[in-house]
Parts: sequence; C-alpha cells; structure tokens
Amino acid sequence: SVGGKFASVDSKFTSYDKQMIEMQNKSKAVVDLLAGGVIAAGRKQQAVNEETSKKQADFKAAMQAEMQSMQAEMKSLKKTVEKLDESKQIEKESKKEKRNKALEALISACCSP
Repeated sequence: SVGGKFASVDSKFTSYDKQMIEMQNKSKAVVDLLAGGVIAAGRKQQAVNEETSKKQADFKAAMQAEMQSMQAEMKSLKKTVEKLDESKQIEKESKKEKRNKALEALISACCSP
C-alpha cells in the first residue's frame, strides 16, 4: 500500500514533468514565432527604407536634371537676347550712317559753290 502510494506520487511527478516540458516547448514555439515576426517586420521596414531611399535618390536626380535643363535653356535665351540686342545696335548704327550720309550729301549740295 505504501509502495502503491509512492508509485502514484511518482506517476504524478512524471506527469507534471511532461506537462512542464510541453509548456516549455510551447513557450519556446511562441518566442520563436514572435522573434520570427520581429525579424520579418525588421526586414519589411528595411525594404521600405531602401525603397524610400531609392525614390528620394531618383527624385533628387530628376530635379538635378531639370535644373540643368533650365540652366541650359536660360543660357540659350541669354544668347538669343544678346544677338537681338546686337542686331538692334547694328540697325541703329546703319540708320545713323544713312542719315549722316544723307546730311553730308544735303550739306554738300547746298553749300558747294
């Protein structure tokens, strides 16, 4: 009877040990699952960060290209304006020369003996 009680107590401890091992395994599984989730979330965040960095770099490159294009256009416009100013100046000088020659002709016609 005493041996039976020990056997009963022993089997309860064995059962208890099995339950503890199962609980530890379940806890480990939960921790692994959580760790996997954290790792996956970290990888996803890293991918988002890389994508954001790429988009920012692409945007910056596009803006630089646009700025260079605008600067080239401004240079071209400046040259065009300079050429227009130059041709207006030539036209003015040409009119002055014609007027001066006409005046000289008039003066020589009037004043020549």
